Amino acid sequence: MGCMRTIGVATLTLALGSGCPGPATEDTATSGTTAVTTGVTTTSSGVDESDSTWSLPDHDVPPPMPSQTAGCARYVECAATLMLRDAAAIESMYGPDAACWQESFEDASTCDSACAEAMSTLLAELEANGDPIPEVCDPPVELSWPDIETIIDAQCVQECHEPGGDDSSLDLSRDPYLSLYQVASEQSELYLVDPGSHEESYLWHKLAGSHGAAGGMGGRMPKGEPPLPPMTVEGIAAWIDAGASSF
Repeated sequence: MGCMRTIGVATLTLALGSGCPGPATEDTATSGTTAVTTGVTTTSSGVDESDSTWSLPDHDVPPPMPSQTAGCARYVECAATLMLRDAAAIESMYGPDAACWQESFEDASTCDSACAEAMSTLLAELEANGDPIPEVCDPPVELSWPDIETIIDAQCVQECHEPGGDDSSLDLSRDPYLSLYQVASEQSELYLVDPGSHEESYLWHKLAGSHGAAGGMGGRMPKGEPPLPPMTVEGIAAWIDAGASSF
């Protein structure tokens, strides 16, 4: 704890941008989804979908702004715990209010990569010197949105969250990110994904099997399949807690 170190910090010049769009409710389309109620719809397969409500992404609504990633949050906390001389600069550059998260996903991705590289260098220095590594500095279990989208496509879409599926009211076969991010659940009072809090996100509860305690109903996801591995569920929780970015 008394060890003081200085590590290289890359300087990034980023412009400040606008904030995130407001949250959605079931009665509005501000979430990035549009609810379309039909009387009788015949699909291309001939399936009659009577009185179905479809949650279709609104492509005119811009995606949400990025938030601090789990990797950068861990790097900032690790630097503070180790009392690095650059801790204040690291907080300024990669903390939750940093310019990294105020502009584009490209900028946010660049910052996330810089945090990962700096953390790797820091851990290597600690190991080389024989210094203990605080638990807070251990790399977090992380999944990116592309990882999660692959899981959704493989485990949740077919015969369930698609037109004509068992739970077609939540269509995840097209633009699943915009169908989940700050979209109100129809089974509980929670958002499906509430960025910053997996405990307030119904998607996580359905995957963890705690949806009943969250006011939900039905079975655990994925339906008719074994539960996802605990490490995968933990990774999704970390993704949500870090702001549920789309990269």
